[in-house]
Amino acid sequence: MTDHPRKILLTVPGHLKTVPMNRFVYETLVAMGHRVELFDLSAGSLPQKIHKGIARKHFYTTLNRRLLSRVETFRPDLLFSVFGFDLFPETLQKISKGGTLTACWWLNDPFQYRKSIRQAPYYDHYFTNAHATVEEYRRDEIEKVHYLPVGIFSSVHRKLPGISKKYDILFAGDYSELREQIITELLEEFDVAVVGPWKKLSPSSPVNGAIVRRSFFTPEEMNRFFNEARIVLNIHTWMNKSTHGINPRLFEACGSGSFQLTDNKEDIPLLFEIGKELDTYETIGELKEKLRYYLSHEKEREHVAAAGYERVLREHTYRHRMEQMLSTVFETRRSQA
Repeated sequence: MTDHPRKILLTVPGHLKTVPMNRFVYETLVAMGHRVELFDLSAGSLPQKIHKGIARKHFYTTLNRRLLSRVETFRPDLLFSVFGFDLFPETLQKISKGGTLTACWWLNDPFQYRKSIRQAPYYDHYFTNAHATVEEYRRDEIEKVHYLPVGIFSSVHRKLPGISKKYDILFAGDYSELREQIITELLEEFDVAVVGPWKKLSPSSPVNGAIVRRSFFTPEEMNRFFNEARIVLNIHTWMNKSTHGINPRLFEACGSGSFQLTDNKEDIPLLFEIGKELDTYETIGELKEKLRYYLSHEKEREHVAAAGYERVLREHTYRHRMEQMLSTVFETRRSQA
């Protein structure tokens, strides 16, 4: 139980089935001692034939009215929204006028910044997963914006006892042309295993032979694959398109206790010590060079992996993130009182 438990209404996009943050945020806040009610902004009950047009607008209008009704009965201290793209601006304005603080955790920067900026002005506090976009929001006159990356949920992202290493190099994630290009080139020299729903992959692609599971996976399944890898390869979908912004894999791979090699982002040195807790690459040539090195230097690889694991436990859990979020929101309110 925390010293100051809060009443929190948590809204989540339940229709995004591949987003585990919904559960991680909810369970973390409850474990911290807060009274949390979950409001699922899911279109799952909307018949497929009316997913567009007037009927869809009516559905979300009804959903927003239900949310306002829940706020009136629950009277939360904070409405905290993950992504938040199903909430209407007028809904947020009514909630704020009623005395409830509103905050959103937007997790798709930098590649969906333009979508984000349309909703950001209507929240009392806005949290972004990309450090450099904080200044972009402020240039767009969004003042109460804060950097809040994701982290690990330590009951899921963890070392598993008795697991042996089955894969030299493992990549887990969805398909992109860049990822196919990189892995195809690596396969000329290395054994690479791929896990994920690579449905767009051509039947003639050599990557087909590297896929050990061609489907979505649960966080628990992903963690097991990471435990089984000597090197977890991270390739951001926005590699070569943006110098900043990090994906959840950055933390989750370290949380498994395995060694991680990731394309470099400006955010990473703010979170990890490069070369000591994980390592990075800028080009395919550098990636190959480091793969050769770490596959042939087992003790050093394991030492780096252990340091990365200790770092995420010490600083990068969902509990750390929720403590930071709540401190930001309520310390600001106290300072303005």
